[in-house]
Amino acid sequence: MKRYNLKDHREYLIREIDPGDAKKFINYRNTLAGESTYLRVSESELDLNLEDQTKSIHNFIDSNNQYSIVAELDGIIIGNLQFRGGSSQRTAHAGEFGISVLKDYWGNRIGYNLLSQLIEWVRKNKVIKKINLEVREDNRSAIALYKKLGFELEGTIRKNFFADGKYHDSHIMGITFE
Repeated sequence: MKRYNLKDHREYLIREIDPGDAKKFINYRNTLAGESTYLRVSESELDLNLEDQTKSIHNFIDSNNQYSIVAELDGIIIGNLQFRGGSSQRTAHAGEFGISVLKDYWGNRIGYNLLSQLIEWVRKNKVIKKINLEVREDNRSAIALYKKLGFELEGTIRKNFFADGKYHDSHIMGITFE
């Protein structure tokens, strides 16, 4: 667990997700889905229930190549990062993550702190050798964050995302660890 401050000096913490967070996480995801078109699913596509969410959290906790952390302010989840390594022997060393922050808290370095904590975990973990990500090509602030932390552009997938009535390309980025 690490503590950080928002621009307004309120303190939030970043910690590993816990099965007791399932209900708070569902509330977080429902709020988030209505705020951003950068996510893969829209609000109407979410079908989250307490039992499935609790199982999902247990899967993160029980795996040596999965990691889920939350940013929490006054008992409310305001950010999340979930990393999933490959499920087979040949891909277990690499994985992808999703990261999100509630819109009211954008610009407070929460994404930077979440991703920095993932990188720290990977360096200690020694199992993961590669982190991959996919980001919509017009999400400039996210791309700048990823580059700042050492991710490199590896390719582009054309028309990979449909939002706001149009197709968007996605960039594939990655970072390796030796």
